[in-house]
Amino acid sequence: MIPNYVYGYQIRGFSYCQIGDFQRPIGDYTIAIRLDHNDKSSYNGPGLAYYQTGQYRLAIADFNRAIQLDPGYAFAFSRRGLAYDQLQEIDRARLDIQMACSLDSQFWSSLKIAAPTAIPVPAATSIDTTNHSWT
Repeated sequence: MIPNYVYGYQIRGFSYCQIGDFQRPIGDYTIAIRLDHNDKSSYNGPGLAYYQTGQYRLAIADFNRAIQLDPGYAFAFSRRGLAYDQLQEIDRARLDIQMACSLDSQFWSSLKIAAPTAIPVPAATSIDTTNHSWT
């Protein structure tokens, strides 16, 4: 590993996650954050690892920071919504899923499968499934 190379630590952390190892990436992402605390990907990565190990509050904290760095980061909203769904915080999950889908409509189809308890929307809200957007 090249010292001080943020992207290298991010990629290695991501690679660990891809093979199902969700403990080892935390160290790499921690180094990446120390090297560049303004890179949203360095927070998204451990958020995913924490989510996969059932540490939903830690995942939410990292997704919060990623969203703080990029308020238009649909992926972080979608994953934070899934974490809220796991914690049975359905209203928060719905808001995040709604935001993710409004930022990027590609999230609609995957999120309605991944977070079925968060998808039934309040009566005041309707879903237009023809273009996968919340209205």
